[in-house]
Order: sequence, then structure tokens, then C-alpha cells
Amino acid sequence: MIHILTNKVDEGINYYLDAAKRYAKVDLITKESECLRQIMNIHNINKEAIDTLTVNKLEIYYDDKVKKGD
Repeated sequence: MIHILTNKVDEGINYYLDAAKRYAKVDLITKESECLRQIMNIHNINKEAIDTLTVNKLEIYYDDKVKKGD
């Protein structure tokens, strides 16, 4: 059961990151920030420390954003 929940949380994080990228492309920064905030809230709601996988995904997101100059 925990494995299923972990996969669903990870899937949700991926969807939020994808949505944030799409919002950034059309300059909807408030919506982009909302998506990124939701990723952080997932861990707060579940009362879990943020895992390294999520940190790595956010790192890649921001690195790509800086490279593209968004």
C-alpha cells in the first residue's frame, strides 16, 4: 500500500512540474508558483520530510529554467 501511495505522490509531483513548465512558457508566473508550492505542500500534508527525488526534480526544473532564461 505504501508503495502505491508513493508512486501516486511521485506521479502527482511530475504532473505539477509539467504544469509549472507549461505555465512558465505562457508567462503565467502566479500559476507556475502555485504548482511549485503544491509540490512542497504534498510533503507538509503527508507530514513527511521532502525526499531527495523531489529535491532533484526541483533542482533540474530550476536549472532548466535558468538555462532557458525564463
